[in-house]
Amino acid sequence: MEHPVDIVNRAYTTLGLRQGCSGRDLKVRYRKLVKRWHPDRYATDPQGQIEAAQQMSRINQAFALVAASMATSARPTRGGAAPAADRVRPPVEFGSRPLNRSEIDDIVRAIGMTNPVLASLRWLSWAVPLAAAFVAVSGHGGRLTSTPATAKELMLGGTLFLIAAGVIAYQVWTRPR
Repeated sequence: MEHPVDIVNRAYTTLGLRQGCSGRDLKVRYRKLVKRWHPDRYATDPQGQIEAAQQMSRINQAFALVAASMATSARPTRGGAAPAADRVRPPVEFGSRPLNRSEIDDIVRAIGMTNPVLASLRWLSWAVPLAAAFVAVSGHGGRLTSTPATAKELMLGGTLFLIAAGVIAYQVWTRPR
């Protein structure tokens, strides 16, 4: 079994960095390597794409090791935290683990709706009264005639329009932010 120090040294070598470099140096070097070895750059070369994917895997593993090494070796000085430039987060690998409940809730809040059925019902709650108001005012239940709408039809159309406007206003004011 390989010694942990040797593994970390090899990770520094893979990234082309020296030990003791700053978190900023690590980030800059990581970004350069990603630009160089990202598999999408080799979309027309299947062999190059395979090699790039393998290289990116090595780079990501090395970055995670070096970042973890920096995080564990960095000790706050006199009650203060490490400088912001030296704090390093490893890259997010999508699909590498299931999301927890708080992450899912954050995504749902960012999207703004929890359920497609509720979104449809919310849309229908103002679209149906608005359409009914249009039908009531435009002609006798959908029959297009040249006779003007009666006072009763205008009142019904106005009422339905106000209901739709009220639902829209309520939805806008109560939308989670």
